[in-house]
Amino acid sequence: MTCARCQAEIPAGARFYAACGAPNGVSCPQCAGPVFGGQRSYTGCGADVAPAAAAAIPAQDCERRHVPVMFSDLSGYTALNESFDPEEVQALMARVKSDVSAVGERYGGTVNQFVGDEMMALFGIPVARRDDARRAVEAALELRDGQREHARRLADEGIALCRAHGMGRIGPWLHGVRALTEAEPVARSRWLEEGERQLALGCVSHNLLDLRAIAIDALLEIGDLDGVERNCVCIETYTAQDPLPMSDWIVRRDRALARVARGKRGDELAAALQAPRDEGTRAELFVLLPAFDTAIARVAAASPA
Repeated sequence: MTCARCQAEIPAGARFYAACGAPNGVSCPQCAGPVFGGQRSYTGCGADVAPAAAAAIPAQDCERRHVPVMFSDLSGYTALNESFDPEEVQALMARVKSDVSAVGERYGGTVNQFVGDEMMALFGIPVARRDDARRAVEAALELRDGQREHARRLADEGIALCRAHGMGRIGPWLHGVRALTEAEPVARSRWLEEGERQLALGCVSHNLLDLRAIAIDALLEIGDLDGVERNCVCIETYTAQDPLPMSDWIVRRDRALARVARGKRGDELAAALQAPRDEGTRAELFVLLPAFDTAIARVAAASPA
């Protein structure tokens, strides 16, 4: 059904419209006849519905509340638009918006608006709860972690195919991907160790770089900075005889990010972050740039004004 006042939809059985607060089924002041969603005039006298719907909400019945507000935006959205066609971005964002809305609503929030990749949800409207603030924080934490379960299932399917047809082509790298889907440090380390074991068994050579590169991202997230350095050394050792621009860029990027994670700051570090960030932009390595932006912002925040 549709509200005659605000044109919002209302689910069957609801007594009030969520968008404007009008009761579902206001009465005509002339003939006292009821009207329900979709009617623009009263069947008893022909009077216009809208004035009566507006009068149905006295000013004294309005309520002002302090409510928790949760904001969310998609990391790397600008890079995403630079990397894919508009139709692909639109399809991806439709799924993201659906998933984000589901998370907010699962915790009792009401999604208020979407603007580009940004979402705003209100908690405590229309129903107020004692723990609305906690619900907003829990929803935000779930959004921050992303769709780990969905990613985990896809990685498991890929690893199962590799076990059936051979691990040598992408198996080690997939173990690195699987590590990224784990939130617990111990579980991440276990998957990375299995990836290293697959490397030792023999594989296509790109895995020697790809596993180490993704392992560095996984270890940066959990704060294993010694592990980051070990993988940087492995990349340098592997490419020592035949240096690769990409491998050099990965090592410079990740060592600079590790310095930020260790608490280092200063103009020299800012320059060490900005240079590979600019190179990555020119090389269209957009998916790897958001980590630079976060680190650069942290360094800038610590610099004297």
